Amino acid sequence: MIDTPMMAIAERLLPQRNNNFEIDLKEKETMAITAETRKTIIDMVVGAYGTAPGTTLLASLVAESEAGKSIDEIATILTTSDTFNAIYPTFQTSGEFGAEFLANILPGVPADALAEGVTIVEGLMAAGGTRADVVKISVQFLAQLDEADPAIGTYAAAFNNKVEAATYYTLTLEQAAARC
Repeated sequence: MIDTPMMAIAERLLPQRNNNFEIDLKEKETMAITAETRKTIIDMVVGAYGTAPGTTLLASLVAESEAGKSIDEIATILTTSDTFNAIYPTFQTSGEFGAEFLANILPGVPADALAEGVTIVEGLMAAGGTRADVVKISVQFLAQLDEADPAIGTYAAAFNNKVEAATYYTLTLEQAAARC
């Protein structure tokens, strides 16, 4: 029974279940992106590629997230891509990968700190970790680090600044191409 013009429109537009206009959410299970998850994805792109994602890549990764992919799975998507492999070839040893990745994500880090980081990367990968794990852990660590930390706060501030620039480029300017 249609009581109002709005009910008539709703009856035509909404899938019906038991005549109560219940939408069957199981037919299309997607999760709407949150600002926090979107920022985490941008953090991951900046960490993995050293660039702003641009709207094209961000839209693709957001779609993966909305389809139920976890941040771990998104890190794997990024680190198995041609873009990532062009920066960090798959033939690199864990030490070579660690040295190059850490030097890129922490530009200007002192040699002793870089060597310590490489040892950590080698240990993580020897224990079964992946390059995606290294990226995810590094990015999450830097994103959560207090910029006032006397040992590494400067590097956290530099990373956060790069993320802010990437966010502006991608979300505010809505530029499609990835950009350094």
